[in-house]
Amino acid sequence: MYADIFLRGAIFPTVPGADALAIRCGRIQAVGKASELQGLIGPDTEVLDLEGKAVLPGFIDAHTHFVRVGLERTFYVDLSGTKSLEEAMDRLREAARDRAGEWVMARGWDESKWPQKRPLKRADLDRVVPRQPCCAVRVDGHLVVCNTLALDRCPYPEGRLVDRDAGHLREDAAWAFLDAVPLDRTALVEAIAAASRRAAELGVTAVAEMSGKPEYIRAYQQALKEGKLRTRVFLYLPLELADHAVELGLEHGFGGELLRIVGVKAFADGSIGARTAALSSPYRDANDTGTLLLEAEDLAGIW
Repeated sequence: MYADIFLRGAIFPTVPGADALAIRCGRIQAVGKASELQGLIGPDTEVLDLEGKAVLPGFIDAHTHFVRVGLERTFYVDLSGTKSLEEAMDRLREAARDRAGEWVMARGWDESKWPQKRPLKRADLDRVVPRQPCCAVRVDGHLVVCNTLALDRCPYPEGRLVDRDAGHLREDAAWAFLDAVPLDRTALVEAIAAASRRAAELGVTAVAEMSGKPEYIRAYQQALKEGKLRTRVFLYLPLELADHAVELGLEHGFGGELLRIVGVKAFADGSIGARTAALSSPYRDANDTGTLLLEAEDLAGIW
């Protein structure tokens, strides 16, 4: 049967001696020497000469927050690469001007890269974004800093993971807050499309999505129906949804070619940068030993 696409003039590092590849119905039909595969070229075959470029198997990213990747490209203010607290605040101030009356959400700040060596605080955000809700997620995703308006608008659990004076929400409190920020499904679908385009640019053909919460799953399904999902996505459900998923028959392998449930995500503590990783002795710069999200007996019960 003839190929739909035929690549020639290529270098295949994983298949020495090969210089051609045939594709049919979205799958690799054959890899080898062009002289031996010529019979796969038909009247409707698209033939591409790669002129010596290398062809590699698609990369697989085994741990992503894929929707968040897309939101960073479509919705979030990028604070990664900022060299000082002031530079981060300048970006937030500019975003607030551009998004008058809307939420200002940011991600990627890392105080360890700044001369001040201190995290963003509520007072910082109140100063540069005083009239609209604003929050900024640390680079590791385990700490969110909010301004006063944001704290007042979205619910979050009280407790030791919350420092309202500093505007800091950690771990479960941070994620509960972010889940409550109003984002419609259209925004999530566009974020998935943006993440999928970026993955293609980087040669990433499959990802593990570690944030398989219900609203994301619905957005993935819609993106798939609309042809906007071009990356294979392996979904991991949050631990708290595991029992409900099994009751509904959503077990390992449920799904199709591009979107499939493969497991459950569970983790015992947080991150070093957010000072939430559980330690046996206190952090040098904080009178705290971190946060255990699951006790030993809880972890044992999962398995």
